[in-house]
Amino acid sequence: MRDDIPADQTAEVELVAVDDASPDRCGELLRAYAAEHPDVRVRHLETNVGVGTANCST
Repeated sequence: MRDDIPADQTAEVELVAVDDASPDRCGELLRAYAAEHPDVRVRHLETNVGVGTANCST
């Protein structure tokens, strides 16, 4: 997942994944992945808003 980041810079990068409230268990899968990777943060949206809006949500 971080193959394009130089090894000495990986600690400076945080991966943020957005669960857009899709019905495909994406949120569950992201939570499980983040539980094993402390540098991954998951944002869960209340409703499905689409890709463009999900990228801009806080």
